[in-house]
This record gives sequence, C-alpha cells and structure tokens, in this order.
Amino acid sequence: MYKQHIFRTLIFGFVGLVVALLAGFLSPKVYEGRVEMLIGEAGRVGGSNTLTEEVSSIVDRGRQRNAATERQILSSQGVFFNAVQAVSERTGDTGLLVRWPALYLQYDVETARTNSQTDEAGVAIIKVRAGSPELSAEIANQVSFVFNDVRQRESRAALEDGIRALEGRVLSAERELKAAEGRLQAYKTETGIADLALDIQGAAASKNNLEAGLDQANAELAAARATVTEYRRQLQTIPSRVLDTEQKASSPIIPQLEAQINQLLQERAVLSGTYLDDSPQILRIDSAIKQMRTELARAEKNPLSNVNIMTRLDSLRQTIQSNLKIGEAQVAALSARVNALSTETSKKQAVVDKLPARERQVIQLQRDVAIQDENYRRDKTQLEILRSRAATGVRSAATILNTAQPNPDPIAPDIAKFGFIGLFAGLSLGLLVSFLIDSLKSNIRSAGQLSYLTGLPVVASVPALKAPAPRALKSLARRTQEPAEGYRYMAFALGSNSHADPLAYGFTGTRGASLATLGALQFAISAAKTGQKVLLIDAELGRSQLSRAFELETAPGLREALAGGAANIDALAQSTPYDNLRILPTGIGETTTLADYATTEVERTVDAAKTIADIVVMSLPPCDLHVDAVAVSRLMNVTILTVSALRTNANQIADIVDMLKNAGVTNLRLVLADAVSNSNFAMGDSSDLAKVE
Repeated sequence: MYKQHIFRTLIFGFVGLVVALLAGFLSPKVYEGRVEMLIGEAGRVGGSNTLTEEVSSIVDRGRQRNAATERQILSSQGVFFNAVQAVSERTGDTGLLVRWPALYLQYDVETARTNSQTDEAGVAIIKVRAGSPELSAEIANQVSFVFNDVRQRESRAALEDGIRALEGRVLSAERELKAAEGRLQAYKTETGIADLALDIQGAAASKNNLEAGLDQANAELAAARATVTEYRRQLQTIPSRVLDTEQKASSPIIPQLEAQINQLLQERAVLSGTYLDDSPQILRIDSAIKQMRTELARAEKNPLSNVNIMTRLDSLRQTIQSNLKIGEAQVAALSARVNALSTETSKKQAVVDKLPARERQVIQLQRDVAIQDENYRRDKTQLEILRSRAATGVRSAATILNTAQPNPDPIAPDIAKFGFIGLFAGLSLGLLVSFLIDSLKSNIRSAGQLSYLTGLPVVASVPALKAPAPRALKSLARRTQEPAEGYRYMAFALGSNSHADPLAYGFTGTRGASLATLGALQFAISAAKTGQKVLLIDAELGRSQLSRAFELETAPGLREALAGGAANIDALAQSTPYDNLRILPTGIGETTTLADYATTEVERTVDAAKTIADIVVMSLPPCDLHVDAVAVSRLMNVTILTVSALRTNANQIADIVDMLKNAGVTNLRLVLADAVSNSNFAMGDSSDLAKVE
C-alpha cells in the first residue's frame, strides 16, 4: 500500500514542479533599482548653538526627524507618485500614470543603523521594482530627488518663519532698549548726578575686581598650603644624611634656586602680556622672585661645602627642604596678599553701602540698559544668521550615498524558489490526495470485516508478498521459499479430517490477481508436508502460471486428460521437488477455458484425480474473468475465494459470492491476502476445513 502512496505523491510532486517551472518561466521579469540615502542626521542645521531655544524650535520644524519618521515620508504614496509623474513627463510614457498603483505595491524602503548607532540617524535603502532595469533605476533616483525637494521646501518655510519672528523681536528689543536709555537719561537729568554716576560705576567695578582678586588669592593660598604640607610629609620619610667619602662640592641649592628664578621670570614674561605690572598675579610672581634671590645670595656666600668622610646630606631631602622654604615663602606672601585684599574689599563695601538711594537707582537703570542692549544684539545676530542661510540656499536634506544604476539581472521570478514551492506543494497535495483516495475506497481491511460483510468464515489471513507473483511462484516451486503461515495452519487443520474419501479444493480469486494461484500452490505444499498425497491441477488454461513456475508449460497435462477421458491422468501427473506432491500441468494445446470441454469430461477428470491422491487442489481462473470457476466450483468439496485487501472492494466480493452461491457452491470459504502485518495469519475458522461432508 505504501508503494501506491509513494507513487501518487511522486506523480503530484513532478506535476507541481513542472507547473511551477512553467509559471516561473512565463512570468514577467522584475528588475530592481536601489538608492542608498543617509537620513536622520544629514538634515541637521549646523551652528544651532548660536540660536536660542525658541528660535531653534521654529527652524527645526523643517529639519529631519528620526529614521522611522523619514522612512514613512519616503514610503508615502505622494512622494512615489510625484517621482513616477516626473519620470512619465521626462520619458513621455503616459502609461506610467496608469500603472503607478501596481508599481507602488512593489515599492519598499528599508532602514539601517549608521556607525554612530544613534536612533535619529540611519541609512535608507530605496527599492523600486519595475519591468525594465532602466525604468526601475530612474524611478528610484527620482524618489530621492522628490524627497530632498520636499525637505528643502519645508526647511525654507521654517527659515522664513524664523526670520519673520526675529524681525518682530528685533523691532521690539530696539524699542525697549531706547526706552531704557531714555529712563536712565531722564533720571540723571532729574537728580543732577550725571557726573557722579561715573564715580559710582567705578566704585562698584573696583569692589567687584577686589572680590575677584580676593577669591583668587584664597584659592592660591590654599594650593600653596597643600604643597607645603606635602613637602613636610615627604621630609619625614627621607633620612637626613647618607654614607659618602670626603669631597669638596658646590652647594646643590644654588643651581636649584637659579632654575626656579628662571622659571618664575618666564611665567612673569607670559603674564605681562595679559596683566599690568600692578595686577595681583604680577605682584605675586615678583614677591616670589625677590625671596628666591635673597635665598640665592645667602647660598652664594658659601658656594662650597665639605662633606664628611662617612656621611653626607641627602640631595633629595635638600631639594625638598629648598622647595619647602620656597613654599613657606609663597604662603607668607599670599597670606599677606589675602589680608591686604580683605581690608581693601571691606573698605570698598563700606563705600558702596553708603551710596545714596538715587545713586543705586542709577546702577539699576544702567543694568536695565545693558540687559536690553544684550537682548537686541542677540536677536539681531540670530536674524543675520537666518538671513545668511536663506541667501546661500538650503542644502540637500539627505545625503545620497549612491545612485541607482540599471541592473540587467532580474530579482523575480526566482526559478529555484518557484520550483521548490511547486515541488513541495505537489508532494503535499499528492500525499493528501493519496490518503483521501485510500480512505474513500471500500476495500476490506481485516478478516473480521470480511467475515461480517459476507457471512462466510475466513480460513486464513496472509500478509502481502515482498516479491512479484511470478517470482514468488518460482521460488516456491524451487523450494527456496516457504509457504505462508496461514496456509500451513490450514494444512494442519486437515490432519483432523476423518473422511476416508479424498477431498477436492478449488482456489479462485478476482480479476487480474494471481493470489488464488499462489494460495493453491502454498496450500498444496503445506498439505503434502503433512504426509498426505496431494495432486495440484493447473486449471488456468489461459495463463498456465503454475506450469511455467515448475517449467512444465510444454509437458502434457490437463488438456490431454480431458481429451482422453481421464484414463491416463496418473501418467500425466508430474513429480515436484516436494514429497507427496505431484502437479498436473495445463498440457499442450490452444484451448483457453474449461468451457471448451463437456461437463462430463471435467467431472470424470476430477473423479480420476481423487483416485490417485488424498487431496486434489485445483487452481481455477478468476471468477469475474471466465465462467470456469463458477462451473467447476460446484464439483469441489471446498471452494476457497482469495480476496486482496489492497485491490478488491466490498462490491466485487459481494457479486462474486452471489455468483458462486447461485452456481450451487455450498462450501465456500474465504482467504484474506495482502493483509496488514498485525493481522492474524490464521483464523479460528480454519477448523471448518475439517468439517466438510
């Protein structure tokens, strides 16, 4: 059965493969045009740090958003239709405007992250598919141009909105600045302190400078104290003297002090380019230089020093001690500087605190003028920036990484994919149809079902053969194969036969099947092995399968027995490789059915066969092919109908049973061949063979 399923499945798979390949070859070819664009970050406007947040929000309305938003714009029908319309006008192909919905269905935009790995940036891949490589490439390029044009229009509109907003703000800031200047001038005129205002402003500025200098001096003092603390900590870890030989050497402090003085002079030269000579920074450097020179003069008075023959001062410790003295001198100088600045700041604060209320009002009005002036200048600067951008033009919103080029290789149809899908669909459909056909068949599946349908006993149930019937017949005839267990069980049941008279068994089947012939041979072999004499008669004159299996197709046999009145049947019976088994071949002649002979001749032949054997087994033609089985079966003691579980349906079985019963057959038994592997090989009804009258 599984072979039929495999055969049907392979047929459907082949048909599906052929249909799919034909569909693939006959389908129109589709070509793809690809353009890669950098979106998301390419449209950002540079120099946005010079614009306020309010102005930037107006200008940024024309800027690109994240990659997902830009992909939606690229994927929109409007952008694609404008691109197709432009290509149609340029090429003169008006049919594009009719076909554009079908082209849009094949249009796609993919995005990929850039190396910066930001959510706002990405590479958009525009894919346009059309019937020619030139058309797909041209539409893809036009889509990128249309997208840039849309973005440029939005950017220009946003710039114009920003310019209009700033123009209004500049006019308003200019009016507010003039009003603030007018209020200051009016107050000065009213109070008569126009000249005093400069002194007030100078005092306030001096106070602010003193406070700044005091903060800086405190910071420098803290740093110098930290340095002195670190030097003292290092001196605690370094020994004061080390072993050495006696020698004369110059003091190491002199070159160190000279190097430090040169370094301070260089720093003073650098600061002189920025500060005046009376600035705190310059004064601090001068104080340190002066102290260093004092130390250098003291050291130069004793340039040479005798080192003890056993020990000497550690050079690193001397260096740290020297640096410590310098640091202590700097701390002292900075402390004096901080005290002086603190005193001056307190004095200036007292002066400022004593200013009259009118003088403070002047300061407030001057601050208002400064604020309005700053607002006016900022808005004016932003307006000039936006006007400059508008005059120079808006650059492309997205950078085109590569333009589309006509690709002569089509992307569809994919013949291999078509073939695979067709083959898979065909195999699946074939398997489904095969099982559906098998499920709709009214075949007999089991011995119980067959017995229930016909009301007759099933004497054996044998599995399907692994080899074809002709080969199986030859194997049995040459003793290279054993009979099925079901037939051996049938032959064993004959051992309980108490009848003294020989019995005749007729085996028949359905159209085109050799199962009855196989059954007759296996039953005859099994019966012979029980010790009884068996005569096997090949009554299939048209096919002579048993005669060919025993290589006796040219030997005299049944035809000669029928023609000679059955007197010579014992001489016509041929021996076989099996003990107790002889065979009567079909004989020599052209007759094909037993109907060519008189009924009396057939009866005499059967009776004569019973005289030379205990069991006569006659292999008859199929019931629905010739009337031989119907005519001869009534002469048999037992008629065995062989039914195939694979090929015979219930209707055929019912018709054959009715045909045999109408012909006068009374002892009809059934054998189920090609049964499934889990069926019983022999049924309990085999005992009926021993109950034949």
